[in-house]
Amino acid sequence: MKTYIIILLLILTNITNADSLYFSHLEQATIDAKLLKETEKKLQEHKATQPIKFPTFHQPNKPPVKIERFCTLCHNTLAHRKNIAVRSFLNAHSRFISCETCHFLPKNVSLTYRWLQNDASIENEENTHLQPHPAAHLSPFSQGMPVVLFPKHSFFQKIKSKWKDLPNSEQIQLTAKIHAPLKEKGISCKSCHDADQKMLELARIGASQKQQQAIEQNKIAHLLDKDETTIRLIELLD
Repeated sequence: MKTYIIILLLILTNITNADSLYFSHLEQATIDAKLLKETEKKLQEHKATQPIKFPTFHQPNKPPVKIERFCTLCHNTLAHRKNIAVRSFLNAHSRFISCETCHFLPKNVSLTYRWLQNDASIENEENTHLQPHPAAHLSPFSQGMPVVLFPKHSFFQKIKSKWKDLPNSEQIQLTAKIHAPLKEKGISCKSCHDADQKMLELARIGASQKQQQAIEQNKIAHLLDKDETTIRLIELLD
């Protein structure tokens, strides 16, 4: 019995101290002079860019749920802006999908995708409907642990509270580290919106049969994957 208690305490200690896979990759990232130079240019462009602002069309009945996420410490919540043809579709996903879901794609690592609540609780049970909470985001998990950084993480707090006071050289170094584990382009639409997709366990995350079919056969997603520069509305009626 005593041995069992000791083992249980060790397991609980390891879970408590376990770091996110994303942060582990961030710490291990190798930064060379070329990457620092590219990062410096991007950081200057980012600082000079004004956030996208759109007037509210429909007035919400309730105030939007505030979600504190690591990426939005620096990036606007409407972070996709380069491709005018698709940015509205991509930005719409940020309301219920974590940035890491599409942009953190480490090699030789098996990830699963589950709903993660705003209060850092983990939604591991099967859901009866999509997005079980207004603040829930579909997020990557590795070995049962969330990949994302939570607000209480020391690195999260450093970026949040001390970023503006850091010297420019350290900001460049940190920016390079933060983005090193991420892929700028992200995944294709068909990674999720396709009948042969293997990424999401749609029934597990709460999608009904009708919703599963709608997600996998989404015509807009198929059009965007085929040609991201032009969308012919007539094709949506086929």
